Amino acid sequence: MASVADSAKGWLPVYRVVCRIPPGQVATYGQVAALSGMPRAARQVGWALSALREEDDVPWHRVINARGEISPRGGPEFVDLQRAVLESEGVEFNARGRIDLDCYGWVPGRRKTDRPVSGKAASKPVRKKTPKRRAQIAGKQAAKKATKKAPKKASKRAAKKTVNKTPTRASKEASKKSRKKARKPTRNAAPEQRGSKA
Repeated sequence: MASVADSAKGWLPVYRVVCRIPPGQVATYGQVAALSGMPRAARQVGWALSALREEDDVPWHRVINARGEISPRGGPEFVDLQRAVLESEGVEFNARGRIDLDCYGWVPGRRKTDRPVSGKAASKPVRKKTPKRRAQIAGKQAAKKATKKAPKKASKRAAKKTVNKTPTRASKEASKKSRKKARKPTRNAAPEQRGSKA
């Protein structure tokens, strides 16, 4: 890292992180703050970058806000300058003047070729179908089929049981007769059971 003014030496951790951002990529103020060991101090990163002199060799133009926009500084000429320098490095802006952070955002340790494709492909990681993975998929599919078939078998069994339990006319009459016999005392029974006067 190039020399920094004595008055800005307190911001060295910020400048070290900013110097690590490769050309063609950008980082947010909050990201730089977190990597500098000052989480939730994005505004301080802005102050540190504003303390730079023209002769300082720190790529301040690679730091943008969390919306993917260039934060306005002293005047519109700084915004135009930052945009021109970023575009010369290959960073593209959309119609609203924003940078796609999924595409151009810097992630420490990730090479430029490892960038995800923006859109639907970026949201789902692709897993290789190794023999072990194929076995896992086959097991999951078999389990799904088994759970789909199990309720049907249970419902058929339940239907058979209810069919067998539905009373027929003959069984209804037989149950009525058995109830009547249980209520009526027989003639041979003792007088107290017949209800006669003694």
